[in-house]
Amino acid sequence: GVPHTSAMAGYGMGSGGVGSGAIAPGRRGKSAKVGEKVQVPDLSEYMENFCSQAKSLSSEVVRNFKLLKQLDEKVNMAKEKVAGDSNTYSAAKNKNSDEMRQLKASIDDSQKNCLEWADEKVNLGKQCLQQIADKLSELDDDMVRFDDIMLQQQAQQEEEEAEAASNTQKSSRDRDRKRKAPMSWLEEGNFVEVEWDGEWWQAKIKKVKIRTGGGSGAIGGGEVRDHL
Repeated sequence: GVPHTSAMAGYGMGSGGVGSGAIAPGRRGKSAKVGEKVQVPDLSEYMENFCSQAKSLSSEVVRNFKLLKQLDEKVNMAKEKVAGDSNTYSAAKNKNSDEMRQLKASIDDSQKNCLEWADEKVNLGKQCLQQIADKLSELDDDMVRFDDIMLQQQAQQEEEEAEAASNTQKSSRDRDRKRKAPMSWLEEGNFVEVEWDGEWWQAKIKKVKIRTGGGSGAIGGGEVRDHL
């Protein structure tokens, strides 16, 4: 006995012609994954960018320190000049002469410049310290990001390994199930593909009947399924 189709509700069945009755399990599409994998950042690229920024900061800080040194030299020179001119002015008997008035104006200008340069030094020093503090804060944040990236990479690797092992076990179970019950797909509500008038169509099994058949051959004396 061979399974045969006596009646079925199909999709897109053509009119006329009689099919051979050959059937096959309905094809299944790939199941959609629940969510997508997190895109793990490239750690090497991240480190390269960080080092590049660190080098840029280093050169900027070095340049600011050079400016601080130049300001120190200018302040020291101005202080020495003020000290010398002040001694000259103090020793002068006629402080109302044109020469002494010019010297007094030069002393006042030098003192004013010293104060301005001192303020500039303070501001530049604060700027250097702030740059270093900001970079240290960024470094702390980057260390947290590095840890997060490594954890994501580890989790993704474990997920891929678990998925591969699950697929291997599933394939093994499917093979065992097919060997044990090659016709187990003939169940009510399942979709099958039916050859009809030289073409294959998809149909849904509405009802399965079990009958005992006799005869010779590979299935002789066994149970045969008629499906509707």
